[in-house]
Amino acid sequence: MTLSMRSWMLVFVVLALVAAACGGDDDPDGGASEDAATESAEDDAGEEPADDPSPGEGSDDGDDAAMGDEGRAPTLEALEGEPVSMGDAGNGGLRPAGDTADAEGSVTFTDVAGDPAMGLTYARQPAPRYAQALELWQAATPETPATMMESALWPARPQGTPGVALLDVDNDGDLDIYVTNAAGTANSLFVNQLADSGTMSFVDNAVAAGADLTAEEGHGVCAGDVEDDGDTDIFVTSHGFPNRLLRNNGDGTFAVSPGTPQAPSLGGSSCAMGDVNGDGLLDIAVGHAWDFSNALALVAIPFEQNLPNELLVQQADGTFVDEAGARGMLDLAGVPDGAATITWGLTMVDFDADGDLDIIQADDQGALPSNKYDGVDRGYLQVLTNDGTGTFTAIDAGTLTAGTWMGVSVADFDCNQTLDVFGSNFGDYGIPALGEPYELGDYATRWLLGDGGGKFDDPGIGDLGTTHFAWGGVSEDFDNDGDPDLVFQGGLDLSLFVELSNPGTYLVNEGCTADFALQQGAFDVNHQAREVTGTAAGDLDGDGFVDVVTVANYVVPDEYPVFPLMTEYGLDTDGTGFFTSRFTPTEEGTFVYNGVEFAPGTLTVEINSGNGNAGLSVDAVGSAGITAGARTSSTGIGAIVTVIGADGTTFTKPVMGGTGYLSSDSPTIHAGLGNGSTATVEILWPGGTRNRYYDVAAGSFVAPEIPCSYDNTEKSVTEYTSCVSGALADLADAGVIDDATSDRLLEDALRAREEG
Repeated sequence: MTLSMRSWMLVFVVLALVAAACGGDDDPDGGASEDAATESAEDDAGEEPADDPSPGEGSDDGDDAAMGDEGRAPTLEALEGEPVSMGDAGNGGLRPAGDTADAEGSVTFTDVAGDPAMGLTYARQPAPRYAQALELWQAATPETPATMMESALWPARPQGTPGVALLDVDNDGDLDIYVTNAAGTANSLFVNQLADSGTMSFVDNAVAAGADLTAEEGHGVCAGDVEDDGDTDIFVTSHGFPNRLLRNNGDGTFAVSPGTPQAPSLGGSSCAMGDVNGDGLLDIAVGHAWDFSNALALVAIPFEQNLPNELLVQQADGTFVDEAGARGMLDLAGVPDGAATITWGLTMVDFDADGDLDIIQADDQGALPSNKYDGVDRGYLQVLTNDGTGTFTAIDAGTLTAGTWMGVSVADFDCNQTLDVFGSNFGDYGIPALGEPYELGDYATRWLLGDGGGKFDDPGIGDLGTTHFAWGGVSEDFDNDGDPDLVFQGGLDLSLFVELSNPGTYLVNEGCTADFALQQGAFDVNHQAREVTGTAAGDLDGDGFVDVVTVANYVVPDEYPVFPLMTEYGLDTDGTGFFTSRFTPTEEGTFVYNGVEFAPGTLTVEINSGNGNAGLSVDAVGSAGITAGARTSSTGIGAIVTVIGADGTTFTKPVMGGTGYLSSDSPTIHAGLGNGSTATVEILWPGGTRNRYYDVAAGSFVAPEIPCSYDNTEKSVTEYTSCVSGALADLADAGVIDDATSDRLLEDALRAREEG
């Protein structure tokens, strides 16, 4: 086993900063004893890397070293900064100079979770392995300080990794919130009272509904109608316990399904639903990292400890079988044959618009140097294309650039009716501030643009210059101007180094160009104090603007000292990032636990202020099980919705059953109309059927799947008309549409056939 010297140097620079600011222990005793495996690993760690570039090399002083022309890391002198309290850091980072929240047409987000009237009480508890980690931390005393190698052997992610899903569990037309929690604490199912009372508020009904999973560790969550019975079901990933499918009983209560694999899951991360083999039944992809017993997979061992992902294919009897290996999901591009990766985020989406669902997964490079810096690449945005039968092939889609990829979202950022992908990453501030070799943009959180031929181009991040760390992210038209914007948040707790660079990022798409502008001052929450893991979006209050829900696994108390990340690029985002540590270093390179324990994680429900622009919310409702030939579940997963404004501009977004990191957005597709009042809606359904709906008014629109494609010229007009009429009759009999809607949809279908 060979440890990355850069990984340990990275940590040591952090500890040196803490010592400089706090005053380290000048009289430590010797280090703790170590077993043979630890000693061997430390010996490997001590090997000098060949020709390792020196951070700040060639700089004459700290000012010149702050950031060279090549974007290389600064010297230690350039990193020194005075500590401030977390509360002061958050206030400074949250409202930096150049606040743009009051610009014309802008929107802001206000958190209502702290209002007792909202009923949103939530506190994320640590994972079961936290007790073991705390015991090991507490053993790092001045008499028995810990070594860096020992820190890599501590349990990883001890605070846990909560996720969040927005879904309608009771079919009353408003969005509810499902949030995972730790073993011993109930997950939360916040049922929205908007439809009943006319006012948004919530009741946590998880225990009463049988959806609490109190005894089990909750990680990621995704949602969809797996039974084709018209109700939304919930899937929860775990660690140390089985992943669980909660089947909706149709009355807002749930039953744990025995039909999914019952063995304990290890390192479960994100999940996504979709029909991979075209049988009309939703399947479930599950991402995995490693077993979290230590951090060696993240900092030292490229592949051997990583765990394979799963593809749970639904059988005719409603059970699920893992067919990932047989269907090619485990044969990845750019890594050794058979190697598993650290997958944090994944989604199922028909990225090439050929009628079947593909898989995009976000894999993490971790602390290992990439090939660019004489290391090994393993962290890619993997794109696996579906051959139409549910067999996948990993391709080089222009996404095989090493990164610490963590979450994935899909939208059409440049409004050309070709899907693009957003990937969250470590950002540009944490790594260079730690002395790691880095060029500006290496690990930027960014978007890749589809070229229409099955590949993606990387346009860079333009005038933004830099981005912050992010776990997940959402791509929605927050300002209702007709193009998707971005919100992403996150931080990272590695015990020795707690990254706090992201105050909450809202990027506004400038006129369907995929050029984004940072809107500072958009949030009233100190996101820097929170390690936001799960992020999901949807219109919770029914006002026609998309809101944001986040969940964090811990909160850094306001009074706790934090230290500035002194990386300087000459941009507005400089000076907004901070870090902290649970440990105080010694002169001998060991360190001592300082007694800090973070507060429980929190939930935010951030309501969009709106801006007067009109919007259209489209529910693509699948008709599988209702009419012959339909292949889409009721939640519409897999459909690609395009909204065409009166001026011809297009907004395209897929319905996904799992997005970002650990989370699931509302299945409703929301497109802004600006000053417009009507639009044309076109939907590409799984299987390749296309439907078109004309003169759709701003507000809400239910678009049912009609399994008769207007562009299928193999059918005569008579055959096509008969197909549409029969499907509409079935939908009316099932209560999906009324007679007036049926007449209107028939008229639209015939017009679409005529216009082609």
